[in-house]
Amino acid sequence: MGGERIGVLGAGIGGLIAAIYLAQAGYQVTILEKAAYAGGSAGHYTRGGRTYPTGATMAYGLESNGIFRELLDEIGVDIHAVAMEHAVDVVLPDRTVSLYQDRQLWEQELAAVFHERSDSVLRFWRELSQVAEQVIAVTRSRVAFPLNRLYQLGSFPKLILRKPIKLLRLAPYSLQTVEDLLRKHGLSDYTVFRSFLNAQLVDAAQTDCKHAALLPSALALDIYRYGSFAIEGGFGGLVEKLEERFIQLGGQLLHRKPVTEMRYESKQWLISSRTQEYVFDTIVNATGLQWDGKALVEAETIEGWGAFRIDAIVSEELTNQLHQTLTKLGHPFAWQIVPTQDQKLLPESNGPVYVTAHPAANDDNQERAREILLTISVHLPARDWKGKEKADYNLAKESMITAIVSEVEKVYPEFRQHLIHIQAGTPTTYKKYVGKSRVGGFPLTVRNAIRKPSGSKGAHPALVFAGEQVFPGPGTLSAALSGFYAARAVMGRNPNKARRINR
Repeated sequence: MGGERIGVLGAGIGGLIAAIYLAQAGYQVTILEKAAYAGGSAGHYTRGGRTYPTGATMAYGLESNGIFRELLDEIGVDIHAVAMEHAVDVVLPDRTVSLYQDRQLWEQELAAVFHERSDSVLRFWRELSQVAEQVIAVTRSRVAFPLNRLYQLGSFPKLILRKPIKLLRLAPYSLQTVEDLLRKHGLSDYTVFRSFLNAQLVDAAQTDCKHAALLPSALALDIYRYGSFAIEGGFGGLVEKLEERFIQLGGQLLHRKPVTEMRYESKQWLISSRTQEYVFDTIVNATGLQWDGKALVEAETIEGWGAFRIDAIVSEELTNQLHQTLTKLGHPFAWQIVPTQDQKLLPESNGPVYVTAHPAANDDNQERAREILLTISVHLPARDWKGKEKADYNLAKESMITAIVSEVEKVYPEFRQHLIHIQAGTPTTYKKYVGKSRVGGFPLTVRNAIRKPSGSKGAHPALVFAGEQVFPGPGTLSAALSGFYAARAVMGRNPNKARRINR
């Protein structure tokens, strides 16, 4: 069993972590990565002498007993990360909310910003925090639903013995939405607070208060209290360490290897990548795509948002202003800018414009003097970009750039004056480079929470899943945990190995 050949498709966070766990357990593991670089949504790309992150810039779960930290410790990867006391501002049309890690500061901020109904808002958040605390405890136990193998219990039985009453109190929340909690505290009609919550939920849960399942959403909304972290060297530095550890364990990582065909014959997988063919006993699919019997494709039925993204390089006075902010904080800083109703960018949601500022870097990842990189994105329906004629596509793209830039100017009015370079990508761009137009998994609705968490195992016994399409999906923390679940699913056929990884 130890010599079983495992093929991991996709070198994102989920794929890399699954591969390392399996390599540690003695499997022969090969990763096939379509891109020139590993990392997936936490990776990077280079263009015009500059390096750009492909997605994630802030990490969660890296506190001393955090889930992500535990996973990295188990696979022998050591990173340095700085906790960010204040890393995000949510810019509403008439007020700004600063997200603090310290709970006392956070409650003071809530009371001051939402002063019209401060008592109700504080009661809402305290209950939400209690739910989040228990959700974290359950998540740390590594239990995976639905249960169909004993190893999927993780350490959940021990948790039940330690905290039976607290866990029982979670049960009533399991079918509730964030809307239900708003209603309980008389906040359903408090529009500005709802807009604030939606700004975070559209990003973290791919849906809004009305539909977001309370259990995962409580953690998504309260995650800043446990710490948001800036990783030394960024996510690129983390990915490099994961790559190094995997290769150190004897794994093989092959770049520029898109899967062009995928067949299961004679109890083994035959994977074609252009002119080359690979043979594996088991596949870990960490691409976010589905196998249709012949190849990996994006399922038309998958829910979720696409993303429109702008990478902007700015300088001079604007750079100085941003440099002061970044230097003072010592880490990246982000804004969630909520458009006013008459300037709504998304016809189907109140999704904000997400802006993250970091020092610009050249193509060998060295900081560029007097330049700041702003990564700017907004969630929007991917289907709206499908099948557009070239002229219509370009017109829609330019219109979206104009609309998004106007929102950024709410934070930095002189943005256009100090713009050095700008480039934009649509869901069609994502489709071209990564094979899928949607990002961040599927919406964390109650219905999906019940029906979608099929775990890492698929219908095929030799096919396992990792990455953002495994519930709960969005974020590098979830992707990392999915990598663990995928590795455990492979090891589950060997009881000794399954018990070992659960320890």
